[in-house]
Amino acid sequence: MLASQFALAVEAEYLSFGSFSGNHVYTVTNAGVVSGVNVYQETDTVSYSQEVDVTATNLNIKPKYYFGGNNFYLGAIAGVGVYKVDFKLDDGSDWGFNYGVEAGYEITPELTFSAGYRMFTTSIDVKDTDQDFELELDSFYAGLDYKF
Repeated sequence: MLASQFALAVEAEYLSFGSFSGNHVYTVTNAGVVSGVNVYQETDTVSYSQEVDVTATNLNIKPKYYFGGNNFYLGAIAGVGVYKVDFKLDDGSDWGFNYGVEAGYEITPELTFSAGYRMFTTSIDVKDTDQDFELELDSFYAGLDYKF
């Protein structure tokens, strides 16, 4: 029966993506105005280094399809969560999404080996600026899952 080959799992997860550092480049324009007339305009490009720590708490759904009468499956992952970014001097958080594909083998009813690919995306407002921190992370992974 085909229906017995499908399963739907729900999972809650906490992820720490670690620390990242990089350079941010933006343009600053300084204009001089004398008696309402723009007499000069100076444009500078400013670059600064920023280190961030990124964490997420997600709620995911995982539909799975089991092949034949064995314990191999192919599945998808889709979820929503809160992504938190800690900057050196500030922090921010906002809703984000994740999605991916996964293949696995159930060793026992409680223990499963899985491997897959995931993409995480969010846009976080940075305090005291008019810019958003755009975050897109992707990852290949492999691991053991334990069901309680």
